Amino acid sequence: MPLLQIRNLTIDFRTLEGTLRAVYGVDLTVNEGEVVGLVGESGCGKSQTCLSIPRLIHPSGIISADEIAFEGRELTKLGERAMRSLRGNKITMIFQEPMTSLNPCLTVGEQLAEPLVLHRGMDWHAAEDRVVETLSRVGISDARQRYREYPHQLSGGMRQRAMIAMALVCEPRLLLADEPTTALDVTVQAQILRLMLRLRDETGTAIVLVTHNLGVVAQSCDRVSVMYAGRIVESGTTAHVFGSPEHPYTRGLMRSVPRLKPPAGAPVRLESIPGSVPSIAAMPGGCPFHPRCRYAQELCAQALPSPVELEGGHSSLCHFAGKLDSLGVTA
Repeated sequence: MPLLQIRNLTIDFRTLEGTLRAVYGVDLTVNEGEVVGLVGESGCGKSQTCLSIPRLIHPSGIISADEIAFEGRELTKLGERAMRSLRGNKITMIFQEPMTSLNPCLTVGEQLAEPLVLHRGMDWHAAEDRVVETLSRVGISDARQRYREYPHQLSGGMRQRAMIAMALVCEPRLLLADEPTTALDVTVQAQILRLMLRLRDETGTAIVLVTHNLGVVAQSCDRVSVMYAGRIVESGTTAHVFGSPEHPYTRGLMRSVPRLKPPAGAPVRLESIPGSVPSIAAMPGGCPFHPRCRYAQELCAQALPSPVELEGGHSSLCHFAGKLDSLGVTA
């Protein structure tokens, strides 16, 4: 049984313009001890998908799904008290914005120790020792002093590491990491990723890693799902998706990554995907990617494609999945 199973997740938001859909029919499976990457441009619905799991989306949001099951329990049917017993304990999240996620009125130590007191029954002295140890593990020097400081006394990078420590301190079963290395230099990024993977190896913690960094996904993730305009457009093992991408959007992302040794014949200038992610209030008809797609045909503007299953559990939401190279488009 998967640790997390999501089937047909949709997320709508009530706005002044009416009810708008941000996430369309997302399916996601996460097994114990697995790292699953969720990639795509800003505004694709990655963060909202993660926030829907512990039910932390904005109050204007409406979550609907055939199933959101964690350890076999249907989360959509749990009461708020039961959900609170999971949040910060078995399911934790690293948020993008540490300054707005930390309470400015409480010390960093109080905020990190509270889950241990509430969920693990520790007294405050034992919790302090565990928190100080965890702060040290994420690269915060003089951790005992930082424990007693307020968020405004820490640098942006330190606040980000404190958020990571908060997510790790209870050794969760599922870690939702939304851009966990934002604002950190590359050396610290590597340390944090190694720490997360070591936690996975030692405790079996599964990780959903939301990121724009395809290099991080290639290095860290067992499987990857690529999101665009609220839909998962391609998914599979990292080796399959990155080795043989079968959706034009994934190919565009891959072409936009700088390489030390570009393949022979590759363009000198770094390529980019034209245009931008469409607004949820003005979604194009047919395939939502067709206005930006170099492979687009007449069919793409007329009909939304169905998922095409390829070998090895690899799937693509494209009319021409498995046939892109035969369309005669210059790569």
